Amino acid sequence: MMIADLRYLNSLMGYDATRTQKFIEVYKTEIPKLMECLLAEIKLGNHTQVRTLAHSVKGQSAYIMAEAVVRIAQEIEQDARNEVAIDLIEPKARDLHTAVRRVLQML
Repeated sequence: MMIADLRYLNSLMGYDATRTQKFIEVYKTEIPKLMECLLAEIKLGNHTQVRTLAHSVKGQSAYIMAEAVVRIAQEIEQDARNEVAIDLIEPKARDLHTAVRRVLQML
C-alpha cells in the first residue's frame, strides 16, 4: 500500500505546483496539531470532539490519498459517533499517530 499519492491533490490544484506545495505545507503544519488535540480529547473521553477531530484528519488526508490515515481516522470517527469505550479507541489513535508520522516523513 502506498503511504500517500499526490496525483489527486495535483489534479485538484489544477496541476499548479505552487498551490500543491502550499497545501502540503499547511497539511504538515495542521495535521500534527489536530493529532495532538485528538489524543488529548481521547484522554478526556470526549467522544464529540474525538469524532470531529478524526473527521478533520480524515478529510485533509483524503486529498493526498493517505489511505491508511483515512481508514483509521474513519474508524475512530465511527467509534466516537457510536460512543465506543475510549479504551477501545485509544489503540486506534496510536495507530493513526504512526500512520500520520509516516505520511509526514514521506512529504
